[in-house]
Amino acid sequence: MNRLIYFLSFFIFIGVISCGESDSERALRLQKEKLALVQAELDRVNEEKRIADSISASTLTIIKQPIHSISDKEMIKLYGITVKSLGSDFINSEYPNLKPTFSILVRKFYTIGKDEFVFSVLGITNPNDVHMSIGTTSVALMKYFDGSWQLQSIKKDLGGGFGFGQPADIEGVYQFGRTNLAVSLVGGYAQSGVEESGRELIGIIDNEVVSIYQGEKSYTQADVFGEFDESGGMNIDESRTTDLTFEKTENAFYNMKIISKALGKKTKSSVLNFDESKKKYL
Repeated sequence: MNRLIYFLSFFIFIGVISCGESDSERALRLQKEKLALVQAELDRVNEEKRIADSISASTLTIIKQPIHSISDKEMIKLYGITVKSLGSDFINSEYPNLKPTFSILVRKFYTIGKDEFVFSVLGITNPNDVHMSIGTTSVALMKYFDGSWQLQSIKKDLGGGFGFGQPADIEGVYQFGRTNLAVSLVGGYAQSGVEESGRELIGIIDNEVVSIYQGEKSYTQADVFGEFDESGGMNIDESRTTDLTFEKTENAFYNMKIISKALGKKTKSSVLNFDESKKKYL
């Protein structure tokens, strides 16, 4: 009974207050309530947009076609490397009219937020195409800014592949951080049944081209004087290779996993962390 009296008293009290509110006051109160709801919805939309913009500004997105086109010829020009700047090693002593050739070996267009970039590798052949002569390789980052493509950073003279005037081979392009790409360049030596190769990873950190890792890729020694196997190939005394993969982490840079194999079979794997202070995998 007491509870019933309490509730009746409460509703009578509310009714008295409502009855005491004029039409203009009620209209003003309702208008304020509507404005508060509109403002709350606007705040929610703005917060969602802020979060989306923040994610976009810190996310690398590979694009198949550039938003703003650039030809290989234009890209090579931005590298700023001339035949003369290559020096005497790139002059063919027997046929001086033979000149080095310039070509873009790989290109990756991507965006970070509203910014558009292209990460590319330039290969230059050496007109001295004998066994011991090598070409050269350079890596650059370019950004579309103020209506044109501009060079941001470059790393030159990264050496060649396996002789005969060729630049380095491209093993692959990898994403090794939230906003970071790297290319693996491969070069080495091959003669008399022995082939050894190393890789160097050249990556982008804070819009700068830097070397982030160097290590062995493969080593093979064939028994060139032995009998051929059933497939027609040479008997192998030793063969070892290493493969790379990258594993995402909660950090800005990913871990690099190195998988070692001998004669095609996995022998071990190791994981390297990225040292941000040294800008290298250690």
